[in-house]
Amino acid sequence: MVTITFNEREEALSKLEDMPMHESNTGKEDLLYELKSLCQLYKQMLQDAVISEIHKIFDVLHFLEILEKCGIFQTFIFYYYYFISI
Repeated sequence: MVTITFNEREEALSKLEDMPMHESNTGKEDLLYELKSLCQLYKQMLQDAVISEIHKIFDVLHFLEILEKCGIFQTFIFYYYYFISI
């Protein structure tokens, strides 16, 4: 499978906008293929972003779990409430 960048797909779609309406079915098939490829790329980008954010959340939760096991978490909570009550 040949990998096409986002910009290359965007260029192809902009060229296809200028295509006359009476073009052959091959042109329409190419447009459909490019559109599907663009949608797949966008979907993959969203999935990667979501997965990245989930990993960050798990890292924070793991860090908080370590703090709680060490007894440091309660100290942080104590000082947090202390400073917001001032």
